[in-house]
Amino acid sequence: MRRSGNATAGEQLKRINMLAEIDLMLGEKEDLAGRFSEYLSILRSNDLNNMVLVGGLSRIDIAMRWNQFDAADRLLQQWLEAVPSVQDRPQSWPSPRCRCARGSCGLSPDSWRRH
Repeated sequence: MRRSGNATAGEQLKRINMLAEIDLMLGEKEDLAGRFSEYLSILRSNDLNNMVLVGGLSRIDIAMRWNQFDAADRLLQQWLEAVPSVQDRPQSWPSPRCRCARGSCGLSPDSWRRH
């Protein structure tokens, strides 16, 4: 993994994850979106393309679990923009459930959490 300054990519990602958790707790959507963008950028620059798919989706899932639906929706948009740059969309991808959690797919947030 490439280093940025004195930190490895893994160290940078760990720091961003911790700060993103704090942003979620405080409801800092702008900071969270910026950190998510930085997170995706570090993954791409270190050729960790599969982690963009998995790691990005897990960050959206965490926002959903914290009932931060607006933040999750914004992260979903960022993730969807980042994904084509790393891989063509295979048929086996899980479909993001953020919109479902907001009720736009016919499911209630409670039914989404049970899945």
